[in-house]
Amino acid sequence: MPATALTQAGPALTQAIQGIDAAIYGYGVIGAHVSRSGQKKVKQAIATLNRQRLSFELALGAQVNEVPVAYELPIPITNTSTAINVAELLEMKLIPLFDDVVKSSTGITKSTAETASAKAAHRAASWNPTPVTISTPATP
Repeated sequence: MPATALTQAGPALTQAIQGIDAAIYGYGVIGAHVSRSGQKKVKQAIATLNRQRLSFELALGAQVNEVPVAYELPIPITNTSTAINVAELLEMKLIPLFDDVVKSSTGITKSTAETASAKAAHRAASWNPTPVTISTPATP
């Protein structure tokens, strides 16, 4: 990514990476409260998020959160129901972060962020079968 584009995308990439780190942390807690099929979804989400994180970090050209960080979950996870609610919420919180990367970047970074946003929306919907409306840069 050219230096000027990196300057514009830098803050959005950093926030997206921090959001991914928080979601991965949350999924670690969620995994202890869901069924076997839910645990499979958790593992898949963590693997996808790790790949997206690496792509964004490579685009940024710097490490973010080099030291392990602890996060506060949006609501306490006490059972399967609250675990599922938190999983959906984590994904919904990632979408605007990825959309900010889309708005501030070009090329492969923009494409990666578009895919990340779509995958987050899909994962959110998979946790909660109730249809939700999601605004993306392509659909205001």
